[in-house]
Amino acid sequence: MRMHLKESNSHGKGVFASKDIKKNSSIFKLFGEVMHFNKLLKIKNTTLRWNSIQLSATDYITPKDFSIYLNHSCDPNSALIIKNKKAYLKSIKDIKKK
Repeated sequence: MRMHLKESNSHGKGVFASKDIKKNSSIFKLFGEVMHFNKLLKIKNTTLRWNSIQLSATDYITPKDFSIYLNHSCDPNSALIIKNKKAYLKSIKDIKKK
C-alpha cells in the first residue's frame, strides 16, 4: 500500500505516503456508493454527507475507505481525477514518504 493513516499536524487523522510517489502517478481509486444528489440529501448521517465527493453535476460518491481522511491543502501534492463517475487520486508533485 502506498498510503497510510496517521495523525495530522492540523486536522486530526490524515492520509500520508508510505513510500515516495513520483509526480503524475495514480495513487488509489476511491471506493464507495455512487448516488444522486437527491438521495444524498436524504442521508441522516451528516458525517457521510460531509465526506461525499462530487463526481458530476448530479452524482456523488460516499467514500468507504480511508479516502474520507483526505485533507485540504492550499499547496496540494495530489488531485482527484473524475472519469466516468469514478474518482482517482493522482500525484501532481513528487511526494516524499512520511
